[in-house]
Amino acid sequence: LLLDMKTLETTPFAAHLPLEAVRVDYMTFSEDLRYGLCSGADLSSGMGEQWFCDMEQGTMVKVNDLLGFTCSEVYFQNKTTLICQKWNDGLIDIIRYDILTGNQTVLLEAVKRAGEDRSFHRVGKNYGILNMAESASVLVDLRTGEQLPLTGIDLENASVKENLAG
Repeated sequence: LLLDMKTLETTPFAAHLPLEAVRVDYMTFSEDLRYGLCSGADLSSGMGEQWFCDMEQGTMVKVNDLLGFTCSEVYFQNKTTLICQKWNDGLIDIIRYDILTGNQTVLLEAVKRAGEDRSFHRVGKNYGILNMAESASVLVDLRTGEQLPLTGIDLENASVKENLAG
C-alpha cells in the first residue's frame, strides 16, 4: 500500500503485479514510483531473487534476466537508471543500466576488492566509495566512472552511511 502522508489515504499500487509466486522481503522504488526493485524468494524454487517491476505495465522480470548477468546488488541511481554490482572471485564490476534504452555502461571492470563483504558503499545517488585490495580506496563518480583516490582514509573498520541526497 502507498500511504499519502497529507490525506492519510492508502492506494494498493502494487496490486496489479504478479506477486503470487514471490515472497517479498523488501521493495524500493524509482523517484517517480514508475519502477520498483523487489527482493525476496521465488516460491517455486525457494531461491532468493531480485525482480525489476514496471509499476505502470504490471510486469516483473528477474534482474539477472533483464541484465543478462548475475547481479550481486542493484539499486536506482535515478528514475531511469540502475546501478548494478557484479562480484566474481574477489573482483567487482559496476555497471550502469538505462531502463529506457537497455544500454549498459561499464563504470568499473574487474577491480580487485577488499574482502568478500560489501566493499562498495553508496555515499550518494551519483557517488560510491570502493574499498579495494591493498587498503586503497577510491571515490567513484557513478555518472562517468571517474575515480578519485582517497588517501588517509581507512575504510576497513569504518561504518559508511549513505546520503542519497546527491
